[in-house]
Amino acid sequence: MEELQVNDIFYSIQGEGKYLGEPQMFLRLQGCNFRCKWCDTREAWDGDGGVSMGMDKIIDKLKRFNCSRICVTGGEPLLQSDKLLHLLEQLKELNYSIVLETNGSMVDKEIFSLVDCVSADMKPPSSGMKSTDKILSSLKHKDQLKIIVEDKTDFDFAKDVIKRCQCICYLQPVGGINVKQVANWVLNDQLENVRVTLQLHKLMGMK
Repeated sequence: MEELQVNDIFYSIQGEGKYLGEPQMFLRLQGCNFRCKWCDTREAWDGDGGVSMGMDKIIDKLKRFNCSRICVTGGEPLLQSDKLLHLLEQLKELNYSIVLETNGSMVDKEIFSLVDCVSADMKPPSSGMKSTDKILSSLKHKDQLKIIVEDKTDFDFAKDVIKRCQCICYLQPVGGINVKQVANWVLNDQLENVRVTLQLHKLMGMK
């Protein structure tokens, strides 16, 4: 029986991107290949952590919630891509709408074509990590890109990415930077295809 390493399954409010404020089910998978300095889910880093869970058990847990949209997050879900693909195929047969969150280090075209939205990160200099440019060419109009902005260097990085991205890019100020400052940079440079947003779930003290 195929099993996935699962960190958590929970029901909460989506705090980021185009589904901001929407109730969603979250399937957080275990294991990550990045170590971003401002990561808020470090408990999902260790690939040997979490709980081994079969497909049927995962689906049964998801069915407990009266919700049609699932956000698959991590960690980095694509580290378990083969097994994840089989789970996603079953979930689509059950008519779930699926958002896949990924750190932007990997591309899986088969999985990307199966989900309703790929929500990818591009890691800025402040993260200490590096996403692959391949993710940009893999994103479609229906998808979304998120970039954390901690300082002007991050914003300049984001500005270059936005020009090459086919989908909407969401800038998320973190740390001590003023949200209004990021908004002013966007306005001063007259950027299009961009949104400045806060991480709502953190403001509400939720997962």
